[in-house]
Amino acid sequence: IDLPGYRFGWRQFASLAAAAGLFLAVLPLGLGSFNGHWGMPSGGYDRVLGFVDDEAATVGPFRVLWLGSADLLPVAGWPVGDGVTSYATSLGYPSVSALWSGPESEATQRIPSALSTARAGGYNRLGQQLGVLGVRYVVVIDRLAPVPFESAQDPAAAWIDATLGSQLDLAEVELNGAMRVYRNTAWLPLTVELTPDVSEVSDLAFPDTSAARTPALTAAGYQRFEGSLDDEVVLHVAHSFDPGWELMVSGQPVAGGVGFGFANRYQVATAGPATLRYASSSTYQVVWVVQLLAWLALAAFVVRYRARPWPEAAVVAPIAAAPVRVSEGSAAPIHSVAPAVRTVPAELAEPVEHVEPVEHGARTGLDERNGRQDSQRIDVESLRVVGQAAPDQAAPDQAAPDEAAADQVRPHPAPVDEFALDGGDELGEGERR
Repeated sequence: IDLPGYRFGWRQFASLAAAAGLFLAVLPLGLGSFNGHWGMPSGGYDRVLGFVDDEAATVGPFRVLWLGSADLLPVAGWPVGDGVTSYATSLGYPSVSALWSGPESEATQRIPSALSTARAGGYNRLGQQLGVLGVRYVVVIDRLAPVPFESAQDPAAAWIDATLGSQLDLAEVELNGAMRVYRNTAWLPLTVELTPDVSEVSDLAFPDTSAARTPALTAAGYQRFEGSLDDEVVLHVAHSFDPGWELMVSGQPVAGGVGFGFANRYQVATAGPATLRYASSSTYQVVWVVQLLAWLALAAFVVRYRARPWPEAAVVAPIAAAPVRVSEGSAAPIHSVAPAVRTVPAELAEPVEHVEPVEHGARTGLDERNGRQDSQRIDVESLRVVGQAAPDQAAPDQAAPDEAAADQVRPHPAPVDEFALDGGDELGEGERR
C-alpha cells in the first residue's frame, strides 16, 4: 500500500542468494563442530612418528621426505610430475609453520629428478642422492591419519613403493598400515666434514659411511651452527647455495662454493672453533625497517584520529506554530498544529530575547470564492522563545520588557501555512494558499 511502485527484481533475488550462500558456507562448520574435532581424525601421525624428534636430539637435525597425495601430506609440498604424487620435506616431524611452502629451491628440485631417474632404473642407491640433502627417513602416506583413526584410503602411486623397495640403501620400517617408512642408511647430517677428494655423490663410500654421520657443527639457534672443525677438510652444508651463509674459523672467514651441484661447500685449511650463520642481505633489512615504520605510522594516525574531539552538537531551535485561519461561519473545529522543529548549526544559531505577539483579531486578508468575500481572522497564541517565558506567563515580580527594548529585537517570524475550511472535507483552489 505504501510502496505502489515496488517490484520484485534482481536486487531482491541477489540478497536472497547471498543469504543462502552464507548459510551453505556455515553449514559444514556447524556440522563439524558437534563432536569437537571439526571433521578431523582424533589422532595424527605424531602418535606413530613421535620418535623422529627424539632421534634428532641424539644424532642431530635431519630431514624427512613425505610422498603421497597432496591432500594427505601433513606439510605443504610440490608435485613430483606424475600428476598424482606430491613431495615435501620437513626438519624432523613437521610443525604448523610447515603448512605453508615457498618456491622450490635447487636442493628440493633434486628430489623429483632423483625419483624419476630411480623409477627408470638409473639408480639402485637412491639413498645416496637423498642423503646429501640430509634426508634420513622417507614416508609414503596412504591415509589422512594412521590406523585406527582413519579408514578412508587414497593409496600412493604403485611405482613409488616399487621404486623405493628396490633400492639398496633404503630399509623399510614397519610402523602402521596407513603408511610405509624407509630409513636411509646413506644419510648425511646437515653439516658434515668430508675429505677433499669427495666432489660427487658417487664418491661417497658405501656402505661404510658411519665416520661421516657425526654432525660437524651443532645447531645454536635459528640458521646458526657452532662447533670445531679439523684442518684440511671440506665442510658440507645441506642447504641450497646462498652467499648469505658465512663460515668463521678461529675468527677468520672461509670462502664458500657450490658442492654436489646445489649445496654450500667450504674448504677448511686450519682447525679451530667455527661458527656458521646466515646473514640477511642489506636489502632485506631495509625492507624490514620500512615495513616497521609504516606500521608505526599507521598506528600513530589511528591513535591521533581517535583522539580528535567530536564536533559540538547542533542547537535545535523551535519554530512557532503556524496560526490557523478558519472561515467565518464555519462549523469546522479548530485543530491545534504541532510546532515544527528545525535543526540549526551551532555557529548560526542566534539567541532571541523577545518576539512581539500579533494582535488578536487582526485582519489578514480576504478569500474570494464563489463571489463571496469572507473576513479572515487569525487566532494567535503568545509565542514562546528559547530561554524566556511568554509575557503572560512571566513571574509576578518580573516586569515586561519596555518599548525601547522591544524595538531593538530582530523578530524571526515563522512561515504561515494558511488554509480555509468552509464546512466541508474537500479544499478548493481558493481555500489553500
